[in-house]
Amino acid sequence: MTRTTHVVLIASWLFEATLLGADEPPPATIEKVVAHGFLQLKYPGSVSAVAFSPDGRLLAAGGTDNTVHIWSEGKPELDRKLLGHQKEVLDVAFSPDGKLLATGSLDHRVRVFDVAEARVIHTLSTHAKGVHAVVFSPDGKMLVSGGADLTLNFWDPQEGKRLIHVKVPLGHVVPFLRDDRGRFYRQVTRPDGTRQKVLARGFGCLAFSPDGKTLSATQDVAWGWGWVVINVPERTGQIQALGGARVLGPLLYSPDGSVFVWTYAGSNQLIARTVETGKDVFSTELPKAPVRRLHYSADSKTLFVLTGQSKEYSVYFVDATNGRPQRVIDCPPNVITSFDVSSDGRYLAAGSKGAVFFWVLKPGESRSGAT
Repeated sequence: MTRTTHVVLIASWLFEATLLGADEPPPATIEKVVAHGFLQLKYPGSVSAVAFSPDGRLLAAGGTDNTVHIWSEGKPELDRKLLGHQKEVLDVAFSPDGKLLATGSLDHRVRVFDVAEARVIHTLSTHAKGVHAVVFSPDGKMLVSGGADLTLNFWDPQEGKRLIHVKVPLGHVVPFLRDDRGRFYRQVTRPDGTRQKVLARGFGCLAFSPDGKTLSATQDVAWGWGWVVINVPERTGQIQALGGARVLGPLLYSPDGSVFVWTYAGSNQLIARTVETGKDVFSTELPKAPVRRLHYSADSKTLFVLTGQSKEYSVYFVDATNGRPQRVIDCPPNVITSFDVSSDGRYLAAGSKGAVFFWVLKPGESRSGAT
């Protein structure tokens, strides 16, 4: 099957708005995860994004302090601080070799830091609005930034040069309008029956396939609507936008590249299908809604799923073969904005207001985080 066929196939799945019933219901009880250790790492503001380095030794957090704080091996003392942004840091991402850290900010800029030296090596500033998402390609040769200006920029992170610029059109699937200021919006019906104009916010999630040939991007729009574009990035030339759907929730590929997982806006639904054939792997409902963030274990056996709202959030350990939640960590009562799991499954971190919560998962767990 060709790469383009994969893209069209994945795009076609996302048009489906119904939840297919799981073969078997989830277990009646879900085991509570007993952590081997827990820390509350202080951050002077609200944390917007957290990320572990590929080897799991470093944890980075960015937020309203306009800085990135880095801790080492779960120690409570701050290891280093990365400076440069003038407004809130919205996203952080390590390069695959862990030597670089990319950040996106409300100041419209992407910065690339040398992690060891804690210094900026590139400031990339072609976005017209805030940068909500950054991600490195699996080989580390490309960095992609997604902005509230509804554009994607592909960069050479070593040279700091822009390789490709894509203005992604709206309206192919979700009927967006443009106001007299040129802004995209939709008219939505509120729960009380009144109508409201809701603006498109830009990109909220970017995910590369493990082979680096496909990029999936979620355009984040409030009130349960969004648009997913499945792109096939090339080293040169334009990117072909091939499909979309009303998907707002996070999406990602399994590390082995065999499965594509996503969730619908504001729901507790979790859906997985094979990349090759589009066959259902599972479709399930988690005990708590909505799904906020997703992460796979390195061996593709477990999905870590952040769910919740208000100040009641949980991270479920979901069996990636059948969608059943096996275990759960209940977060401290706070608004959880982001989370990450180290690649070896030892650590879990969640960003919140004024702190990063850090768990050391109990000894004897496999890389998947399940015993």
